[in-house]
Amino acid sequence: MAACARSALLWPCLSRWLPSHARFSASRFPCWQWNARSSSSSSSDSRIGLVAAAARRSEFWSANLRLRSRSGLGVGENGWYDEERRAVQVGRLRVSTLSALCGGAEDGGGTGIGRPLDRNMEAGCEEALDRVATGLVSHTVDEPAVSELPQAEAATAREGGARARSSKRKRMCYYFSQGLCTLMEDKLHLSRFSHEYPDMAVRADDLEKVMPQPFDYFLVLDLEGMVEILEFPVLMLDAKTLQVVDRFHRFVRPAKMTEEHIEDYIRNKYGKWGLDRVWHDTAIPFTEVLPKFQGWLQSHGLYDPETPSKLRSAAFVTCGNWDVKTKIPEQCVTSGIDLPLYFNEWINLKDIYFNFYKFRAGGMLAMMKGLKMPMEGTHHVGLDDAHNIARVLQRMLAHGAIIPITAKRKADDPKAVKFTFRFRIK
Repeated sequence: MAACARSALLWPCLSRWLPSHARFSASRFPCWQWNARSSSSSSSDSRIGLVAAAARRSEFWSANLRLRSRSGLGVGENGWYDEERRAVQVGRLRVSTLSALCGGAEDGGGTGIGRPLDRNMEAGCEEALDRVATGLVSHTVDEPAVSELPQAEAATAREGGARARSSKRKRMCYYFSQGLCTLMEDKLHLSRFSHEYPDMAVRADDLEKVMPQPFDYFLVLDLEGMVEILEFPVLMLDAKTLQVVDRFHRFVRPAKMTEEHIEDYIRNKYGKWGLDRVWHDTAIPFTEVLPKFQGWLQSHGLYDPETPSKLRSAAFVTCGNWDVKTKIPEQCVTSGIDLPLYFNEWINLKDIYFNFYKFRAGGMLAMMKGLKMPMEGTHHVGLDDAHNIARVLQRMLAHGAIIPITAKRKADDPKAVKFTFRFRIK
């Protein structure tokens, strides 16, 4: 009875958290398998145990085998590797959490996470599940657990894990990055999440070749969201000292999507990194983000409402033309507001990179690979990508590159854009 009650309470929560293909796979287990599993453990007779097995098979091993089938990575394939590796990680976390709740030995139950479940029943299963899920999925993760790897690979995994633990970093608190963290005095929260930005310091000898620039500040912008903007991060970089002066970061709530569409959109976009909860807690409409951003610009003396056509000695830097050329105008139309005139010119760093190094790089990862720079943070999380683009910009400035405007839009025709470089990345 206890197992049935547990299943009835937890299944509505878990069914939204698990991917649909895992639930579908679980539903295809024959009745005799269900009965066999029920007889082996009093707590594994629930659908949750079957879903755990399905998730292990469908998510963990498929992604794991895809990784091991590729012997090497070509230019621009780092992103593919990161996605597949992350699928392995998230699949493992989902399986571990579900197995801990079920308690079945065949599903890896009986872990330290699952022990307090019965005591937590009185406080509410949803609360217990939320604590387990947030503690696992929202935190920095490593490679799959050694116990889940084939025996031949276990020894290698243990050695690699020992090395990885020494350099493991806590995940950034994305409430903090938006100025919204209310747990700065909470020791448990501080032990789990970082409230320090990546180290962007430069050495004194990096400044020796820095050339005079057309602007005093560069505003590194990297939007996230294909249908509508979901994330709006900007890093302010000093063109002389190469130091990051400040950051602006907000998650953005779509204007025209239904709540159901938003739920699916965010789960697919940020759920795999455990950031869907912070997104839902903090996202605001673009019509609110833009005034906050303009206030931030004004606080640094970069924007004057009386002369709104240009920023004061500052320019946007993007990895491609899409962010400012396409997405911001589209979002302004969707949100029913006018396009701010200071978005009428920008710097496409890929064009600068191509003309300075004479090497074609199709994106951020390719530029970093060409400069032999490791990627930090999570690719396709806007704030992390903005930090990496800013690191590329720092390196280029240290090498003596001059960073001028690469694209200008006509004020009376937003679709008419003039590119200043003859040779550019299209």
